[in-house]
Amino acid sequence: MALPNEYVAYHDYFIDTLNFFDKYQFLYNYSNVDILVNGVLERIPKEWLKLYAASSPIDRRRPISAIEEICDEYDKLLPTINSDSEKMHSEVTQEELKYEPIKCLGLKKYHEICNLSNVIGKVCKDNNTNFVIDLGCGLGYLSQMLFEKYGLQVLGIEGDKTRVIAAINRQNKFHKTSQGNVSYVQHFITIESAEKIIEFVHEFFPHCQNFYLIGLHACADLTIDAIKLFLNLERCKGLVIMPCCYHKMKMKENGVEEFLNIPLSDSLRLAYEKCHAVGFMRRPFLRLCCQRVTWTEIEQNTDSRAFHLLSRAVLQLFAHKEGAKLVKKKRRAVSKSESKKCNFESFLRNAISGYALQRLAGASGDFRCSEDENFNNDNAKSESGTAEAETTTTKDEGKIKHITDWENSTVDIVTLWNELGPNEFSAASLLIELQDSLQALGENLVLSDKLAYLHEQREKSKIQFDFKFLKVTDENISPRCYALLANKIE
Repeated sequence: MALPNEYVAYHDYFIDTLNFFDKYQFLYNYSNVDILVNGVLERIPKEWLKLYAASSPIDRRRPISAIEEICDEYDKLLPTINSDSEKMHSEVTQEELKYEPIKCLGLKKYHEICNLSNVIGKVCKDNNTNFVIDLGCGLGYLSQMLFEKYGLQVLGIEGDKTRVIAAINRQNKFHKTSQGNVSYVQHFITIESAEKIIEFVHEFFPHCQNFYLIGLHACADLTIDAIKLFLNLERCKGLVIMPCCYHKMKMKENGVEEFLNIPLSDSLRLAYEKCHAVGFMRRPFLRLCCQRVTWTEIEQNTDSRAFHLLSRAVLQLFAHKEGAKLVKKKRRAVSKSESKKCNFESFLRNAISGYALQRLAGASGDFRCSEDENFNNDNAKSESGTAEAETTTTKDEGKIKHITDWENSTVDIVTLWNELGPNEFSAASLLIELQDSLQALGENLVLSDKLAYLHEQREKSKIQFDFKFLKVTDENISPRCYALLANKIE
């Protein structure tokens, strides 16, 4: 991961990339469930749809190439990934997946654990380090593999107490030989965690002097906190971490949809201000940056993905017209198998059981509402993509009513669906595939911001260190491909 060949300075690259995303923000600057509410499909130029329809199946592996207007700018801004990183991939056999302690894992998760542990094992061996701290260790899969395959001692730190208990239970059941070499503790990592980390090291591994900070699925701000802890902790000699879930990063409390840690670098911050990027570097943009899909999904599921996109957008349009919002009643409101069926009536029946409707304050309508105006479901989350709508409780909680009979409006919802024609389906397919292409460029911007920050900190600091992003997983298996490696130089 590096700057494209045409660029020397991060600032210039950031300016051009932000200008690109500003120009084409209509492709991503709304949550996808709101594309019908906001008329996104109508904004796609008809000429693009003609070019897309005329493109060959091979071209559709890279749909952006069919639209010359975008393609030339896009190719200039997206760097070529170093082919050496492909050597970090390892094959996962079906026999390995039958291994009892990891049998519950899918291929994707196991692939990520194997490949990241391979990188960590090599880095620690090359730098004479045998102790690592696993940030956000979850159930301990990575921690245990690092001990069993590479002999590393591991302190796993996890913010969720129930996961810590589960990790210890797994260790007692499957990994008894790791006791004393792998330990788990509950603590939520922040930039203020430096002293607490050292306390844990003294308590569990008093003989260990230096360590590496590591992490798989370092969601939201955890990667930023890890970078700053790496810089501030003298005993931390290195960092190997895979960032993800950029859209879950903390927001500023200024009434504007801005993030605390993006921009991170001075270079991107200056470009951000110059390009007035506050208008489009919002949550939908960061969601775009981390929604990578595999080529297999792109090739095989475009029709079902377009169907699901439009089906969910029709529900959103209906809720919008009724002055209400959709709220999940379970983690996956509609099963993936329903989308693959491409049958809207079946999808709708499934959706009615998976979503609730909440009447927004001041809205009118003919729905019967429950007497309990403080309806709340801890497992439910809105999908509107805005910070205010991602929880079921708001400052107007007492004014929101639970609509109990929206299933009686299926005729109205089906009518909205039937109003969609071939043009909408074609536009939805193109939108999805253009977003797939924009994802790589958006993620490169986010990752380059971290590299620029480290470059700036190295210039300001007396500490010498090297750093890079390395592609460590196969993008056909895992959407999380890049790990940040940093190493202090003695």
